[in-house]
Amino acid sequence: MSSAALILGSDEEGERASVQPLMLRVAGQTLLERQVRQAVLGGASHIIIMVTELSGAIVAEIDKLKADKLPVVLVRNAREAADHIHPDEDVLYFFGPIIIDNEQLQGVIATASPALLTIPARPEFERFERIDAKLKWAGLGKTDGTTVRETAARLGEWALGPTLLRVSVQQSAKHVSVDAVLRADTQAEAVFATNDLFDREVKGAGTGWFDHIMAYLAKPIARFAAARNMSGFHAAIIGICIYFMTLSAAVAGILSLSYLLFALAALPASCARLVDQVSVSHRPIHPVFRRWRWLLLVVIIGADAYYKFLESSNIIFIIICLWVISIILLIRLMLAADPRHLLWRNDTGGIAAVLAISGLAGFSGFGLGLCIALLTGELAWRIRKISDV
Repeated sequence: MSSAALILGSDEEGERASVQPLMLRVAGQTLLERQVRQAVLGGASHIIIMVTELSGAIVAEIDKLKADKLPVVLVRNAREAADHIHPDEDVLYFFGPIIIDNEQLQGVIATASPALLTIPARPEFERFERIDAKLKWAGLGKTDGTTVRETAARLGEWALGPTLLRVSVQQSAKHVSVDAVLRADTQAEAVFATNDLFDREVKGAGTGWFDHIMAYLAKPIARFAAARNMSGFHAAIIGICIYFMTLSAAVAGILSLSYLLFALAALPASCARLVDQVSVSHRPIHPVFRRWRWLLLVVIIGADAYYKFLESSNIIFIIICLWVISIILLIRLMLAADPRHLLWRNDTGGIAAVLAISGLAGFSGFGLGLCIALLTGELAWRIRKISDV
């Protein structure tokens, strides 16, 4: 049986309800989009969004989600929502502008219905619904379709979210306890939530030494960009533009500039990866950089050999370039054949940085020789790792 998700807009009445906090942006996307995409990641085959007060912005956001092939439907009241839910399916429901991470989401999904995500009843969580003297509801729960339909039928003047909570408590719902859940009712709180997600969720600096440097430089930039509504997609587009400039410089024969641009393109690529870690992206672009940038580096090194041959017919330089290319290709073949050892210590950005610096200093041959040493060491390390398995 398929599962559904129910997103309940505002838990406020009157003037505050018109603010529609689900339209606030966290980590480059609206809270509504974040909850919808989390519902899809949680296995929901259709998603019902209940918003009592509509605005042009929220209608446009839902149209955008539909254009992105997400299975969303907009309803205005609980009875309409119940009409879209089958009695036998599980229903994951979000209540209010909560910001949960994927680990918290999976905890609720893995628990049998009815289930509630709970937090301690501390003073800083005063806006959350109280369950008992020690716990409050974090705004995420799971129940069955029959319960939702029966609750909607007898709802009267009560709000659906708190009523589902009370019904779940009466049914002795299982508690998935976490220490804290973020919530954003204002733009200032949304910015704070973005910064908090960066502090808690960003993991892993990259595969090689140069990736580690770029990730260190990218983190404050990514944090700044995400707090100002830039997504990982925007950062990735900047990286793609730099890669096109890299290729243009290589075709024009400006090889040192081409190597330098290639290395610098790792910065927006790292920004895209970091922003995608704190947002909920179903089609992150940054893996494309990691998967194919080695091929662009091979093209640049090949162009370097070609222009050097036209300039001075330097056969030794061409042989060294081909040597570097052959080692890169061999490492890539080993990566494809043995996915258990995907670490590339001397990554493509690092190789490009070495070649850029040596080229600008007038020691291109020395830079290639250093790259051969680095890549040969990488190759030997990889062969040893595979033989140890």
